[in-house]
Amino acid sequence: MLIESRLKNFPSRVKAIRTTLLGITRDEFAKRFNIPNPTLANWETGKVAITTASISKLINELAKENIVVTEEWLINGRGDSPFGEAPIPNSDSNEESFFLLANPKAILFEIPDNSYEPLYYPGDLIGALLIDPAILPHMSLALIEGKKNKMYIKKLVVSDKGLVCFLPVGPSLTKAIDYKPSMKVYKIIWFKAQHTAITS
Repeated sequence: MLIESRLKNFPSRVKAIRTTLLGITRDEFAKRFNIPNPTLANWETGKVAITTASISKLINELAKENIVVTEEWLINGRGDSPFGEAPIPNSDSNEESFFLLANPKAILFEIPDNSYEPLYYPGDLIGALLIDPAILPHMSLALIEGKKNKMYIKKLVVSDKGLVCFLPVGPSLTKAIDYKPSMKVYKIIWFKAQHTAITS
């Protein structure tokens, strides 16, 4: 999975939840989840390991935000990921061709900038299939075709009344948008990293 290839440890996973799924600052995350800011900073930098009690609290608080994670995924990166599924990239130079041959209705999208870090980096490739957004689970990442054929990666959110909207992902400055039947929504089914993430 993409998460296992890019988010290799608890610090990177908790930071990705904060920046990519919630799109909030460390201060906002600390206040929302009643976690001391220095503790959160230590978790994200790997200076301090999270305790069992804190893991349980974090899982329960994230569930209130409709982000479902398990202790196994947070600590070890195994099991269901809140970021959806995507295959681990490999180094096959013909990978794009094989993907398109196997999925003739799919499209390829190249990540244009750093708006989607730490999940995707400039130059990374995403393969996606056109889909009815009602089929996608709540909080899935989707590729949305907007005005003038501009593509965005967004987080799909479904309200209690069944209304669908798409929220920004990561540090992206794009706005939340409501679903319209004229929109093209793509499920991300394939991923290829072009550059290795730099870790500090």
